[in-house]
Amino acid sequence: MTQVNPFAATLLIGGDRMLYAGPLRRSLAPRRLGALSIYVAPGPFDIAVGNGPRRNLCLAIVPPHLGHWITPPQGPIWNLLIEPESTTPEALARLCDKPPGRLFERLRELTSGDGFTTEAFDVLSLGAALPLRKMDPRSSVVIDALRADPVLNAQDCARAVGLSTSRLLHLFRQDTGMPFRDFRMWKRARRFLDRAAGTASLTEMAIRLGYPDSSHFSHSIRRTFGMGPSVMRVGARGMQVRVGDGYSLFQI
Repeated sequence: MTQVNPFAATLLIGGDRMLYAGPLRRSLAPRRLGALSIYVAPGPFDIAVGNGPRRNLCLAIVPPHLGHWITPPQGPIWNLLIEPESTTPEALARLCDKPPGRLFERLRELTSGDGFTTEAFDVLSLGAALPLRKMDPRSSVVIDALRADPVLNAQDCARAVGLSTSRLLHLFRQDTGMPFRDFRMWKRARRFLDRAAGTASLTEMAIRLGYPDSSHFSHSIRRTFGMGPSVMRVGARGMQVRVGDGYSLFQI
């Protein structure tokens, strides 16, 4: 029997921003998203971040790569993701300390729109565009390449920008604040989202995303989102996907 998603889910996905609005399954394992993650809902939900206590909140902000458990509300929840390489650490810190007012209302209105640019997304959701993070142009080239093709490895990327692998790894971490390997793992997992409800088999998707086998794919997705790809596929049925700038839908 086909399982029906009780709430219509929407995914707005761009190169630097993402917004999911819909039901969220409770995960038994921690979620470790590679972006600053903002959860907001009309009613309270339980969340525990890192080794901290469980809290009952209507709005929670989690820094990138930090494990957290969330028990979502019965209805939909809005999950805004901001890629850390796209803005300054200071801007992210300010968001954590003082999130914008009326955030739930802003995000609810945003999901009813069409395509978007990063600047327009920020203005509508946060009240102002976030400042761009300055970095070496070669790091920017690598970031764009990994967004388009997460199969690329460090050697491929270093060769493309005329650097040794060791020099690229050092420069990349300096510019983005994270190791190349962690960055690529997040971008691979993120790429799964817009095709989670697709018709291709999970084995085909694992290969296309550059995982050596289905086991590695499943482990990586579970480590990132707190649940395996097959569970996410069920939850994504009927999801509407809208694309923003700097992003093209994953093809398989």
